[in-house]
Amino acid sequence: MRNTLRTMLALTLAVPGGLAGQSTSLTLFQDGRVLARRTIVADIPAGTSRHQLALGALDPGSLFSLDATVRLIGTTYDAALDESNTMRRMVGRSVLFSRGYYRPENPDTVRATVLRVAPEQFRMPNGTITFQRPGTPLYPDDAIQSAATTQAQFISERPRRSLDLGYFTTGARWGATYTVLLGDRSARIDGLAAILSDALIADSAEIQLLAGNVGRASVGGGRLLLDALRSDQFRDNRVRAEAVTQESIGDVHLYTLPGQHTIRSGVTSTIPLFQPASSGYDKIYTVRGQLPYRGVLQQLGDDGVVPVQVTYLLHRAEKSVFGALPLPGGIARVYRRDAGGRLQLIGEAGTRHTAPGEDLRLPTGEAFDLTARRTETSYRTVREGNRTIAFAGYRVTVANGGDSTVTVEVLERRVGEWAVLSSSARAEKLSSTETRFRLRVPAGEEVVLTYEVRVTW
Repeated sequence: MRNTLRTMLALTLAVPGGLAGQSTSLTLFQDGRVLARRTIVADIPAGTSRHQLALGALDPGSLFSLDATVRLIGTTYDAALDESNTMRRMVGRSVLFSRGYYRPENPDTVRATVLRVAPEQFRMPNGTITFQRPGTPLYPDDAIQSAATTQAQFISERPRRSLDLGYFTTGARWGATYTVLLGDRSARIDGLAAILSDALIADSAEIQLLAGNVGRASVGGGRLLLDALRSDQFRDNRVRAEAVTQESIGDVHLYTLPGQHTIRSGVTSTIPLFQPASSGYDKIYTVRGQLPYRGVLQQLGDDGVVPVQVTYLLHRAEKSVFGALPLPGGIARVYRRDAGGRLQLIGEAGTRHTAPGEDLRLPTGEAFDLTARRTETSYRTVREGNRTIAFAGYRVTVANGGDSTVTVEVLERRVGEWAVLSSSARAEKLSSTETRFRLRVPAGEEVVLTYEVRVTW
């Protein structure tokens, strides 16, 4: 086996985990995974060769060759940078220990041979063995590892001047943020991709953003774990607004950013996902029902105040500019101008991945001027064999303290066998699990809804 070439590829920047090299392409996932594709300058002979690669932190099991003529046949990966692992690398070697404050002109030191770690054992100069460190270890330079290292063995069909490699790492993620500015009849929508870097560093890299739920296997001990990103570490670094290209690949969507970009640890970069769009919208007021989604319907008796939820529904006709866009899940902030023309935040909502042509639903909070009170007016049960049938009556009183008439939806949702027996307002059966009542509530007035249900379990 030919194993003659050992090349140290100095590819990291001053900060461990840096990415540099002749060519770097990164795909960032929203869950923190990063797929790196690298072209690295190196002399690769035909046949088998071994190389030490300073790729930084990575998942060693994910390393692969991007060149069909070069095959990866084995790797060893050492991510240990702490002192305990430095001692592990010194097993079988002697270490200089300082017995007090170390001064080169008057050293009080002793040498001992490291026999093992966990537990630690040392052989003193007189041949005795101790389980205690004889002082503070002073490690030689060649024992110190400032960055994770990978040794990889390849078989190449022909000599080459570079390696094309791919692997997974972490240290950066991205999320979508949407700004929705409401007008009287339509809304303006801006979408941004925010790239959050905690440990990832890259220079002049092509960057793609992958949106979608890509499965992630749970592997004990094999996955690289980094500390969760903390938002208070970030500062904004807005890049120029150029066109982002979008494509569907498999069952996910991929956004390719124009040009090349630099990623720095602790810096947030924002990139427009699309040109500002407009959409019509509806504001929906909803009172959630009393029924449990499944299981036993218990008698509650006491009445209570229930919230009136506010939802903005942005219309996205499939053939419209806004409707044709796939929208990655993220955070949407809804604004409206006050009487003086100042922009005010009136709601914030998390969004899921929204396919083209699907309306964007933004539940932003609770209504201030609308109140609802629910009362259980009747309850009884009967047994039929192994089944229990409950009959329950409810009264929902909705009061409107605002200055305009609104429509409020009362929604009951439950799986299994259940039905509305009677109601003071029309019961719309939206599906096998959901029934809706619509109440028109004039300004300064209140409207009462009564209904009775039968539930079987």
